[in-house]
Amino acid sequence: MKLKKVPIDKLIAYENNARVHSPEHVEQIAKSIETFGFNVPVLIDAENNIIAGHGRVMAAKKLGMKDVPTLLIDHLTDDQKKAFILADNRIAMNSKWDDDMLKGEMEFLKDIDFDIDILGFSNKEIDKLFVDTEEQEEPDIIFSEEIDESNNYVVLVFNSEIDWLNAQTHFELESVYSKRPNGKPWTKGVGRVLDGAKYLERMNDV
Repeated sequence: MKLKKVPIDKLIAYENNARVHSPEHVEQIAKSIETFGFNVPVLIDAENNIIAGHGRVMAAKKLGMKDVPTLLIDHLTDDQKKAFILADNRIAMNSKWDDDMLKGEMEFLKDIDFDIDILGFSNKEIDKLFVDTEEQEEPDIIFSEEIDESNNYVVLVFNSEIDWLNAQTHFELESVYSKRPNGKPWTKGVGRVLDGAKYLERMNDV
């Protein structure tokens, strides 16, 4: 593998790239590059086809950069390149945050007057992280007792974090605190139980 700078206009985006970068996401990447530098090279093959780093290249163009650091990957077959592009985008999404450690890191950055917006977290995500559980009122529904064989319900499955976040907005899901089935103290989570009648009523009003 060889590291070198390549002019942006020489790089070729993969036309079947299934990963979509919204303008907001590209803006976040651009702010990160401005703050920290271009620290993760774009992966390319011998013909300058982009294997990984499409978002970084888009952000670099937005910043007016003429070239970007690249890493030449010359040991993959064409089929392996296609598979790697999917794996590189998907596997990172499977990791999760340790909320307690994340909160500690966020507090540290606040103490040094760092612009947390650069990290890409939404205000809603940050607010949920720092919410004081003692100030929360008990919900009208204890979710662990709401779903049982006597209820009709629908389970929605989302294949990506973006789809799940869009659903949170569409269904107006909010953070809730519910009791576990074993009766342990309230635990934080995003409400996944909807009042079907109320939702249908709201849909009819649209």
